[in-house]
Amino acid sequence: MTSAQDPPERTARMAAALAPGDLVVAVGADLSDHALHLACAAGAHVLAVTPDPRRAADVEQSARRRDLHDRVEVHTCALGALPDQSARDVPGRTVDGLVGRRVVRMLAIDVDGLGPEVLEGARDTLRRGRPLVWIDCPDERAYRAVAAVLWPLGYRVQDMQDCSPTLLFAPAAPGVGPVDDPGVDAALRRLYAERRTVEALRGRLRCEGEGADTAGVVGLHGTGISEIEAGARDDVVVMRAELAAARRRVEELEARARRDREDFRVLRGFVEDVQQRLWEERQARAAREAAGERLREVEEALGRVAEEKERVAATAREARSALRRVRASRTYRVGRVLGEARTLQGARRALPRLVSIIRENRKDDA
Repeated sequence: MTSAQDPPERTARMAAALAPGDLVVAVGADLSDHALHLACAAGAHVLAVTPDPRRAADVEQSARRRDLHDRVEVHTCALGALPDQSARDVPGRTVDGLVGRRVVRMLAIDVDGLGPEVLEGARDTLRRGRPLVWIDCPDERAYRAVAAVLWPLGYRVQDMQDCSPTLLFAPAAPGVGPVDDPGVDAALRRLYAERRTVEALRGRLRCEGEGADTAGVVGLHGTGISEIEAGARDDVVVMRAELAAARRRVEELEARARRDREDFRVLRGFVEDVQQRLWEERQARAAREAAGERLREVEEALGRVAEEKERVAATAREARSALRRVRASRTYRVGRVLGEARTLQGARRALPRLVSIIRENRKDDA
């Protein structure tokens, strides 16, 4: 991804997006440049992956020489969509299997157009950590295949470097879906079309250069190639401007999404407050209904007590009336007199009263 003609601008930008301890997976060509620079400049922990054992040994040796062996972890394997895929007699693995449950901050992939297969094996990693993805897309087919994996996951093209081109895919902010930017897509199509034209002209140049008038052919087609390459560079500038405009639109969407989330939070708080008040009113209504029911039960009990009291009072009145009748009866009076005449002296006192009662009885009978 970083060539001799390409200044380390991209690697510096990659390091600027990282914090010490962030996990980076660097896959494929020139991984030593990325791994060592990111481990040194950003303090990141880098998983460097290559199927070439000699290249892996070189990276390990360079890391030890620069005292970065604790931050650069080298794996000799071929990454793909499935763990059983192998290449160059080395074991096959997936990014998901390689990183496990760790959170990846950045993926840097340069595997000669095989990036889509690597991304297919990194879906869990992409969903879990939402890492930045720097990936080489040498032709339109590779770009379409990469986009087919990343766009459904909410990624968008955020930047590009050189005319290869190497694209930076970044995840959209929460609440903002994939941003469909026709301008970026059209610029990439133009870039790939011009690259195909350049390659075709270079092929013709090689074929026609085998003839006699090599200098004339080179002059004729070399001028055309230079013009197309200049146009491609201009397209890169235009595309960067379009990407900047797209980023501004995305920032506006993100700001709008933040405002919407804040409005939703306020509205949700209002709704929760209303629901709380309704719940309190329902509780108060239920308490009032329970108190009313209890009051009715108490009133009914008081009514029953009053009725019982009235019955007791009536019974008492009847008892007193009966007692008065009993006390007024001759039998009661005789009984009382006889009860007092238990002794001789009492009998003498009771005898006149007993005679009086007998006379009253005779008078009543007459």
